[in-house]
Amino acid sequence: MERLDEALKMIDSLRGDEPLEYIKKTLLEAYALDNDCLDAMTLYSRSLYDTDKEGLLSRILDDRSDIDTRKDDIMTRQYMRMLYELYNTYKDQGKLPLALKLARKIYSMKGDIFDIESEIYALEAYFDKEHSVTCTKDVRLLIDIIYDYERSVPCLSKVAALKKMLPALDDILDDKEADDEEHFRTAELLRKYAYYINRVPGVISYLRKSDV
Repeated sequence: MERLDEALKMIDSLRGDEPLEYIKKTLLEAYALDNDCLDAMTLYSRSLYDTDKEGLLSRILDDRSDIDTRKDDIMTRQYMRMLYELYNTYKDQGKLPLALKLARKIYSMKGDIFDIESEIYALEAYFDKEHSVTCTKDVRLLIDIIYDYERSVPCLSKVAALKKMLPALDDILDDKEADDEEHFRTAELLRKYAYYINRVPGVISYLRKSDV
């Protein structure tokens, strides 16, 4: 445990503005000091191309499948962070069936960590599957609007409700810049589910409807 503590201190010593090669070297050294330091490889994987990143994370996760995730200890928390990193890697690569499978695995292990319920809700809608979870109202409204629009189901009342919840939405849809928390939160929501929005590009025009 002492070596793991030392390895984690090596990670904590990084400010994030050091040269990339120095950061990578420090992360590899931390993992070499104690291969229980999964966070080191989770962070290191972000410097790799998606296919290399997927391979690295998958290999380590397979090797550490003996971790008892029923516990709430440092190993479990690191393991779950690595699983979530792999989930995002699948999403970034457009491997959405794998992303949904892994999101459900994360949920079955630890419930709604990483806001994984919202991720599952969106992916189930994307694949036209029956919902197995609920999620926050803003995500549910956005996803339901995309789902309904794709099927030509009128849903302007949902658009009105979403705009009430997200007052910065119109400005973002009109490409207006702003530097405030509400603008950032709304932009982040749209970015997070861009894979679904981009499949149904007409939904953006629908969201812009001036009579809502």
